[in-house]
Order: sequence, then structure tokens, then C-alpha cells
Amino acid sequence: DGPYLNTGEIREDQLNGLAPGMLMSDQLAQSIRVLRRRWRIMALVPLLALVVSLAVSVRSHKEYTATAKVVLNPQNPVNQALNPGSQVASPDPERDLNTQVSQITETPVANLVRGSLHLAEDSQTLLGQVSAGLEGTTNIVDIVVTDASPQRAALIANAFAAQYIGFHLANERST
Repeated sequence: DGPYLNTGEIREDQLNGLAPGMLMSDQLAQSIRVLRRRWRIMALVPLLALVVSLAVSVRSHKEYTATAKVVLNPQNPVNQALNPGSQVASPDPERDLNTQVSQITETPVANLVRGSLHLAEDSQTLLGQVSAGLEGTTNIVDIVVTDASPQRAALIANAFAAQYIGFHLANERST
């Protein structure tokens, strides 16, 4: 250990797994030699990662989302219109609200949307683009549509809202 301790250098040989008594300056010199030998690999790996990420980014198609909002009333609006003074409350308004939300993304409404917009895809494909859910603890439903075109996404979201309203009113009138 003799001559190395008198130079004032700090020994890191035990921590770095290097030869006992190797000076920090020797470690630095060894690291620089490794960097000089391997600089191509060290430069190529980040460059390759950058190229791959750019290629994936360019090749991936963009998707846009559009949201239409509908306010649901879990009570029967037709009965309220026919009997304005009656307050017939549902035994389970939360269940009724969830049922209405679920109906928005079912095949009958999707068929109405397909017909109104003259869409070529089948109902199941169309429903794959649509989701509906309550906004927090409100009676507001967000109808969210994802599509490659922002205009088409908005058109479909608005059509689902409009067609559901018509579908729901037709069901209420028939009961």
C-alpha cells in the first residue's frame, strides 16, 4: 500500500472492484480508454433508439376523440307530461340511470346512427369506437367517440346523442 497512500489520492479500489492500490487518476485513464474503444457503440445505441422511436411515431395513426353530452332524467318524461302533478319515483333511480347509459352503446342505437350517417361499417365496429359513462355523480352522460378523423369523431358522437334521445323517447311513448 506504501507509495499510493503518500500521493494524496483517494483509493476506491475496494468499491469499484479494481486492482488494489489503483489511483483515481488511473481509474479515470482506464475509463477514458474504454470510452475511446467503445465510442461507436455508445453513440450508436441512443441514435438507434431515436430512429426507432421516430419511425414508430410516424407510422402510427393518429386518433382523435370527441365528446357529446346528454342529460338523462331517470323519471319517465312522458308520464310527467301527461300527469304534471304526479311524482312517481323509481324504486331504484341509480339502476334506471345506469340502464339508460348502457343503452347508448347498444346495437339498436348504433343501427340508428349507421342509418342516419350512412356509415359502411357494421354496428359492432362502430360500437368499438364509442363509450358512454356518467360524469361523476351527475345525470350527465359523456358519449366519447375515437376516430382517425376529428370531424368524423364529432359527427358520430353527436349522432349517438341525437339517436339515443329519439330512441329513448320512442321507448317511453310505447310504455
